[in-house]
Amino acid sequence: MEKEHNLLESDVVTLTLDDDVEIECAIITTFNMDSTEYIALLPLDENGQNQNGEVYLYTFERTESGDPVLANIESDE
Repeated sequence: MEKEHNLLESDVVTLTLDDDVEIECAIITTFNMDSTEYIALLPLDENGQNQNGEVYLYTFERTESGDPVLANIESDE
């Protein structure tokens, strides 16, 4: 699936985890499945690299004002 551009203002987002740790992530792609939009993020280290191949998946929506909102995926389905 081809990456959809202009979904976010940048190709990198900062996630704040539950323990208040911030992680820079590159946006790999967004995709739709069963009427839900998802986003795949590649966590980056301080050098802008990903050494372990880990990928984060979240649901992806926009508020009425256009701001992106990410949420944890609640179901394996």
